Amino acid sequence: CAGPTAAVPVIDNGSFECRIGRAGQGYPDYAIPQVVAEGAPKAKYIGDAYIGAVKRRMPISATRQPIRRGAVNDWDAMEAMWRFGLEDKLGLAAEDTPAVLLLDSLQQGPSDREITAEIMFEHLGVGALRCELQTAAALYQSQRPTAIVLDVGYGGSRVFATQDGLPLPVSDTIALGGQDVDDFIGRQFGELGLSSLVARQCARFDLLTQLKSDCCIATWDCHRPTAAKPYQMMNGLSVMLEPSILTAPDLLFDPKIANLTKRSVVDLLMDAVDRVESPSVRDLLLQNIIVTGGVSCAPGFCERLAAECQSRVEHGGVQVGVHAAGGSHQLAVPWMGGSIVANSPACVGVSKLGYEEYGSRIVRESFDWTSAEMACSDLRSRREAREEDLHRAVRDMPGQDNRTDLRQVFDDSTRPPRPSADQLLALSLIHISEPTRLLSISYAVFCLKKKKKIPMQAY
Repeated sequence: CAGPTAAVPVIDNGSFECRIGRAGQGYPDYAIPQVVAEGAPKAKYIGDAYIGAVKRRMPISATRQPIRRGAVNDWDAMEAMWRFGLEDKLGLAAEDTPAVLLLDSLQQGPSDREITAEIMFEHLGVGALRCELQTAAALYQSQRPTAIVLDVGYGGSRVFATQDGLPLPVSDTIALGGQDVDDFIGRQFGELGLSSLVARQCARFDLLTQLKSDCCIATWDCHRPTAAKPYQMMNGLSVMLEPSILTAPDLLFDPKIANLTKRSVVDLLMDAVDRVESPSVRDLLLQNIIVTGGVSCAPGFCERLAAECQSRVEHGGVQVGVHAAGGSHQLAVPWMGGSIVANSPACVGVSKLGYEEYGSRIVRESFDWTSAEMACSDLRSRREAREEDLHRAVRDMPGQDNRTDLRQVFDDSTRPPRPSADQLLALSLIHISEPTRLLSISYAVFCLKKKKKIPMQAY
């Protein structure tokens, strides 16, 4: 997207919050609730401003959530959210923003990304755009080239796996996440005669969020609490929370608790692992399970996930390893990975000039890249460097002379020749998965479709 000195805005477009900040930082500047409301006369409240307006009892005529279940369902509200984040929060004039890195979910299809590009280029006027998967960015932040990410978000849960930095065809999603936990708690409050507390929309952004953070845990049946627990809400009201509310995150492991006929997060994860053909790769994935998402921050979530996955592994098999990425900043792991990607010289997006000349075609081709391919190439480079050091250590040991073998390994003459200028014409941007010179890619964007010959010095 830009060089390491440029402050590229990174937007993590979640169902619950839109996290936004400048690339190169360790944590996003702002986490904006995904809600846009309209009042009178022609007043617009976005994010925290909406929550404040409700608390001040300001008149609200309409409330819209830009994203539901991981997919954008209101593009006007989404545009208002992006403009608010760039201009009001970061203080950047959208038309003067050189580039934007946008993180979205697996539920966003190619047509959705074309609409995203249309808004970014034609309405907001940004200079360049790159879209990446939130799960791929989380994998980059974890620095594990072979791993599987389980992202338990508000709108749903999704898995994404890579082997040596290359995506595996096992990605999957289910509509089970934090929203279902909130709905379940809301029904429990209704049974207690307290439904008015969670009836308003903003309760999901303040009251329920604080309650889940303070009290909710993930447990086994044998460790399930049996007594109610007193709790003082942020509005000062004291209530007794029943065990069913305290253990609401358990429905992610057993949806039948909430009368839902859906797969659990364990089913989602293990089904993806089972679709991998190589037993050795399956073992590596089970040892490197990366967990992200708001609901996964509940105490006991990772422990129960590891135990249930281990129970499905054959006796004497691999030891399951579940890693909560980001530590105390687990909620912002995708954004943190996106910050690293955007700050890398290898990050290449679609320019406004290229979009104006080639339209949506260039969006579909360029956004087929994944940050996992680009990011983990750096990890592969490190691994190859370590292997080279090992070769050198073996070479320096007394005994058989290994220099001939080493020359065969690292001799440039054994590598495939560079393609000719005519052969370059057949290349598509989707095939460029390694960090490549920005000048070469920028030039290729405008030459490949026109069938121009690319000079060898640009290659």
